Amino acid sequence: MSVITTSWESLGAPAVLAVRIVLALLFGVAGVGKVVRPGSAARAAVQFRVMRKESTVFAVGLGAVEVLTAVALLGPPPLTVAGCAMAGALSLCFIAISVPALARGDRFACGCLFGQAHLSWVTPVRAAAMAAGALAALAVYLTGAPAVHAGAVADALGLTVLVIGLPAAFGTYLTVQSAHKERRRA
Repeated sequence: MSVITTSWESLGAPAVLAVRIVLALLFGVAGVGKVVRPGSAARAAVQFRVMRKESTVFAVGLGAVEVLTAVALLGPPPLTVAGCAMAGALSLCFIAISVPALARGDRFACGCLFGQAHLSWVTPVRAAAMAAGALAALAVYLTGAPAVHAGAVADALGLTVLVIGLPAAFGTYLTVQSAHKERRRA
């Protein structure tokens, strides 16, 4: 029994750090995309019915908040707590605007990831996973953060590569398969 307990305890720090890294990457990329190309996010805000008219200021401001969230997620514990709370709140807000849009039958570029992502039912599911990760990490930090040591950092980076790499590889596989089918039909 102590072996199982020790295994879970040793997984805690790398798992929480991996969640923070994944969230920081997602919020960082999304935020930079909004700051660099605010037009897509400004259009999406209107389509989500958050704004009545397109506002570059709103889009850049939201992007800046996402970048600050990413920075806080990678910061020391006082900032980490704020980063986890911000990531959870932003993710929950995104669920609150994406589900009604999907229920209305809307499908458009959601303003995420340099305007490349499109609204689908995967969108609120991804946001829910992000919220769950952020709020779980927040709970860990509020109840006593696990110590992060060199081994935990290496393990966290490995977990991060798995969490981001496997879906990316699967997405690439599906894209290649789709292109191959299109070429065979032509």
